Parts: sequence; structure tokens; C-alpha cells
Amino acid sequence: MSDPALTDLIAVDTGVWLEGLLFGGSAEELVRMAVAEQIRLVTCEALILELETILRRRLAFSEAAAQAVVEFVRDCAEVRPDPGPAAGALDRRALLLNVAERSGADAIFTTDRSRLHRLGRSSSVPVVSIV
Repeated sequence: MSDPALTDLIAVDTGVWLEGLLFGGSAEELVRMAVAEQIRLVTCEALILELETILRRRLAFSEAAAQAVVEFVRDCAEVRPDPGPAAGALDRRALLLNVAERSGADAIFTTDRSRLHRLGRSSSVPVVSIV
């Protein structure tokens, strides 16, 4: 993982939240830096909903446990509104790029397993894959 500066605003993919909160590694370090207010993370409502859905449906979190994770994310990230009623029609890559650009993010962080790292070729915001 590159070393984000104190003032960096970083848009993060749902996979980064999952990796950081459940499995550790560089994604956990990124979340810890946000909690310590060394960096700022940004996301949007649609991505939080996606995270909650994954936690409940795929990972069998109870409603209370999923809500606790969602509240944690809301506490340590800046949550931007979705980009209008078309947010549901955007795929995850387009949604994350939209959030990053509207927020003035310095970078987009995604996991190695995500197809989002392909954004790096066409994005106006640098895309960083973390392990």
C-alpha cells in the first residue's frame, strides 16, 4: 500500500471495508488510519447499502451486527449522497469513480481481487490496489 498523507481523501471500495474489518492486512491499516484521523475516507449511500447486503446475505451477519458495521463505517468515513436517482443504474466502478470525482478524492483504493483496479487506465483519480 502506498503511504497516504495526513490530508488525503480516499474513496474506498466495498471490498476494502470488508477486507479491513474482517481480514486485516493493508485494508485494516487504512481503516485504522481513518479512525486515527490520519486520512479521510469517503463513500456513498449506495456503497454502504451494498456493504450491508453483503454482510447480511453472503456472510450471514445478524441484522444487529450488520448495523454495527454500517454505523462504524458512517463514523469513520465521509458519506456522500448518491449521484441522483440514477445511482442504482450505475455499476460499482462507475459509482465509486463518481463519488471520488465529486468529492475531490486524491485516490481510489480497491482490493487486488476487485475488477475496480482496471479503473486506473481511464480514471481521472488514481486507483491503488491494496493487498
